[in-house]
Amino acid sequence: MSPEPGKPRVSLLGVVADQLWRAQCDGRPAVLRLNPLGALRDFVDLTDAVDAIVSQHDRGTFPGHLFNVGTGVATSAREMVRY
Repeated sequence: MSPEPGKPRVSLLGVVADQLWRAQCDGRPAVLRLNPLGALRDFVDLTDAVDAIVSQHDRGTFPGHLFNVGTGVATSAREMVRY
């Protein structure tokens, strides 16, 4: 069973969640094996992304248009894993 439905195991946070989940299921301490975590990304919470999509849909600007969703703040991958 996946720790979070829809969280790809190939994404950074998906890999972390999967490793933590497996350790918990096995009853052992988690040891995270990750690539370097120096990258900066604009991590967006799923509920915030959904709210943005619904907002654009309600305005009637959704069909056939592309828009970006972000916080405008870069967060280090290391900070996200610690969180």
